[in-house]
Amino acid sequence: MTASEILMVDFTAVIAGTGVIGAIIFGGQLTVMRHQLNEMKSAGAYTKTAADAAMLSAEVAKLSVIAVQRVFVFITAIKPSRAVDARSNDVMGWNFDVQLENREILQRLMSSRV
Repeated sequence: MTASEILMVDFTAVIAGTGVIGAIIFGGQLTVMRHQLNEMKSAGAYTKTAADAAMLSAEVAKLSVIAVQRVFVFITAIKPSRAVDARSNDVMGWNFDVQLENREILQRLMSSRV
């Protein structure tokens, strides 16, 4: 064998070795990508669970806000009056006029200042 043939065999071996090393690296990358894909799939399931929990939390918050926003009604005055018979001027009964005040807005204003 001549020197040029030996050199050609050496270069061919280097090229073949490079191909084998490339195939090994490619196989390792493929394995890592498979594991990454599996993690992404499982993360998608966890994300859905977290999104469902967030939706439930938002619904609970909405219901609690609705439950807390109730009207504050107070009796401000009670005015009694007699029901009198016009002919005999006798007292037939009593009427009570109750004045109510809705303090929901006042309550909200006071709580927002705190």
